[in-house]
Amino acid sequence: MINKFLTWLVVSSANPNEFSMTLKGLLITNIGVIMFILHICNISLSMDQVTNLIGLVTGFCGSALLVVGLIRKIYLTIKKPADSQI
Repeated sequence: MINKFLTWLVVSSANPNEFSMTLKGLLITNIGVIMFILHICNISLSMDQVTNLIGLVTGFCGSALLVVGLIRKIYLTIKKPADSQI
């Protein structure tokens, strides 16, 4: 059951040879979190404003990918059984 869920989450619904958009969005979202943690630990990769901007942009883009990917995955999962009956 767990393996089936992980496969459903990781494998793309549109192209099974690729990673899912949901997983890509989740990973991109975490880039911003990692950068925020580095900033709190006073580990600066670049200027503070640039680091914050990159964190915000990647967080927003990652969140958008996560939502779109999850909606697409759910839609294609629901649609797939209906198509296979035809």
